[in-house]
Amino acid sequence: MPDDPRLSDAGAALLGLLSEEPMHAWEIERNVEYRDMRSWTDLSQSSIYRHLKVLEKAGFVTSDAEEVSGRLRRVFSIAPEGREALAGRLLEILGEPLLQKCRIDMATYNYDLVPGPEAARRLSAYREALAARIGCYREVEEFMKESGCPWFRLAVPRRVVRMAQAEMEWIDDFLAEADGR
Repeated sequence: MPDDPRLSDAGAALLGLLSEEPMHAWEIERNVEYRDMRSWTDLSQSSIYRHLKVLEKAGFVTSDAEEVSGRLRRVFSIAPEGREALAGRLLEILGEPLLQKCRIDMATYNYDLVPGPEAARRLSAYREALAARIGCYREVEEFMKESGCPWFRLAVPRRVVRMAQAEMEWIDDFLAEADGR
């Protein structure tokens, strides 16, 4: 993003957080971790400062020094230009389907190269892991509801649940077809 005027997905995620309230970088990291944002962004703890510098250079965020426990810390805020860039990028994302690369496709494409019973056992274990993930994300959704999150944020765990349910249905169909051969 340094020379690219287009806002990166990581930059958009940061601006989204800063649109809620100004934050220190460590508060941003805590929110990224707490909200499980790494499951849908490429933000790592080490990249947050780098992205903030790029956003500040682009005029999308501002920062002010603030004393906390005797130490100076930078508090980042979204600038009007950042809100505008964020809104534009979010509209782009809402209109651009992005098909995910799934490693499971590589394995099923080459299914004939692995022993059938072992492959079916592993695929069943994969399905069980998806079921467990569904349970976790339903707990996340419930926690978010109890925390007063707005309805549109609840869509994130709901989408993960729906995607996992669809993948489980696909696995069931695949295994049934494999048994019939």
